[in-house]
Amino acid sequence: EENRKVQVKRIHFIGNKFGKDAVLHSVMQTQQGDAFSWLTQAGTYRADVFAGDVELLSSFYLDNGFIHVQIEPPKVALTRDKRSIVITVNIIEGEQYRVSTVDLKGDLPGEGLKFPPPDDIDKKKLEEINRQRGELLDTLVVKPGEVFSRSKIGQDIVRLTERFSNDGYAFANIYPLTDVDEDKRTVGISFDVQKGQKVYIERINVRGNSITRDKTVRRELDLAEGDLFSGEKLKRSRENILRL
Repeated sequence: EENRKVQVKRIHFIGNKFGKDAVLHSVMQTQQGDAFSWLTQAGTYRADVFAGDVELLSSFYLDNGFIHVQIEPPKVALTRDKRSIVITVNIIEGEQYRVSTVDLKGDLPGEGLKFPPPDDIDKKKLEEINRQRGELLDTLVVKPGEVFSRSKIGQDIVRLTERFSNDGYAFANIYPLTDVDEDKRTVGISFDVQKGQKVYIERINVRGNSITRDKTVRRELDLAEGDLFSGEKLKRSRENILRL
């Protein structure tokens, strides 16, 4: 017995102080029903979509410094007339945290350069390590003193990965390490870089070009067989072919 569809009459938040109701509603895909629900499909309840909404709410708080946020399993109740449902979401926000320090460790782009450097390193190499480290830190979005944001850390992982790929390290791995100070409510962030081995282009295959000749396509490539891999050159080559 399917019975009629039920609509979301209300989404009720409990325990939210930082995140106002209107802001939390805007984050979610599931919306409260209204007079135009038959046209916009707003108010339709789907359990799988709402499970994703819980993750979106958690991401919202993690991007605003609430690293210990807890969102309890929502309670879904059917109204007496069995035509709509009311969803109650209990949120335990916790305290807001800020970034105390941002640093790098592990491999640097230059050959044999690592941070922190060994004690017996010569002065010239130490200067190069500090220069490389400073350049990388300047490119990062996360800065000391600002509110902790998980999405910014994700952006910086992408930035660092692209930076190393342009130097031939196609399979570099970046691991974010955090040091939480519960008393000061701060988080120290360190990106651990493992760049791996340099990668060279062995072969470039051109497929699917039933009209355009291979040599015409290859003229647009910024990479050639035998070249050191470069993520930026690969991206530029694709753009050149699309323009062609």
